[in-house]
Amino acid sequence: MKRQQYRVLIVILLILAIVAAGVLLSDTNGRWFRKGSKGSLASVQQVTGDVSVLRDGMAYVLKKDIGLQQDDALVTGADAYCQASVVSEALVSIDGGSQIEMETLTPDGAAVRVTDGAAVFEAAEGVTEPKLQILADGVHIAMAEKTVMSVEAYHGTVTVSVFDGMPSMNCGERAYTLVPGDRVVVLNGEDAQTVSFNRIMSSDLREFLLNRLIEKGGLLFEPEQLQAVLDKRRAETETIAVPSDTEGLTCTLEIRCDAVLDHLDELNPEKANAIPESGIVLPATRVSFTSGDSAYDILRRTCLSNGIEISYDYAVNLSGYYIENLAGLAERECGPQSGWMYKVNGWFPNYGSSRYQVCDGDVIVWSYSCVGLGEDIGVEPWQSAEKSEITTEIK
Repeated sequence: MKRQQYRVLIVILLILAIVAAGVLLSDTNGRWFRKGSKGSLASVQQVTGDVSVLRDGMAYVLKKDIGLQQDDALVTGADAYCQASVVSEALVSIDGGSQIEMETLTPDGAAVRVTDGAAVFEAAEGVTEPKLQILADGVHIAMAEKTVMSVEAYHGTVTVSVFDGMPSMNCGERAYTLVPGDRVVVLNGEDAQTVSFNRIMSSDLREFLLNRLIEKGGLLFEPEQLQAVLDKRRAETETIAVPSDTEGLTCTLEIRCDAVLDHLDELNPEKANAIPESGIVLPATRVSFTSGDSAYDILRRTCLSNGIEISYDYAVNLSGYYIENLAGLAERECGPQSGWMYKVNGWFPNYGSSRYQVCDGDVIVWSYSCVGLGEDIGVEPWQSAEKSEITTEIK
């Protein structure tokens, strides 16, 4: 009897120990991320949607008013948004599908790296010499008073747009002083870096940037002008343009994700179960179109008409739209190089689908690539090395 009582006591003590450990860990995690903690580099001001913070190889759900430390990374989901105040020097707003990293925290300031996606940086009011450095692939930017700027980094291409202030930028051994209205595109090749300067056009801005600029009063633009761009894009999304039946133009469209069948273990179970057994989303289908339609126009119209999920955004470096999600399968969802790519008559164009004007009789195939920047779906190795298609349709 005493032995049985002893065993029961041991079980109770073990249960109490487990509960206490859970409470302790939960409290530790709260203290670990609390606002204003020692070594805090940034404080999160706003979180919308799925946002995670990565620390020491672990991922945690991001919450408002937590403190971020050196080497932390913020990762936003496709439809998420996040704002953080960096050492009271600047406010950073992060677009969906993006990642930034807190690089340094020193007496001389801080550095934030945009590793993927887009972010807007705004110097704090009253700060005459912001000590925030912004890093991206081959680019180093020092903010200045009143600076409002965006940095977009996608697969070796960095786009810097300045809306206010005069930040300085270094690329390799060259230094530049930027002024409002500058849009700088930096292409990082295998052997060289190319820098080109343009003027910012409201029609080239992503929805994320348009909304942020409207909140700031427009800056370079009138708020009504920016809103008109948003309204036009939303009208395009809601409207399915019906092709003229008087021209008699047709092409063949096919959507497939059979390359994913060899990588189902990389998808979450729910998404893996939704992949068609054949890997065919839309079999080769003859569709009509109007002269001047692009491969993007035809894909979007066909998907909306047939109830196939599709989402897209505007890319400055492409001067057009790119496909983020098709048939519920999003870019980078099946590996870091995964995404949707298109080919026409067996050729993978080296520019975006919204710039390819379809000809009568074209055969267009959209395929999801998992590895090798398209090598698993037929892109030649030399094309893959040049990122011919991955830069057109994958962030």
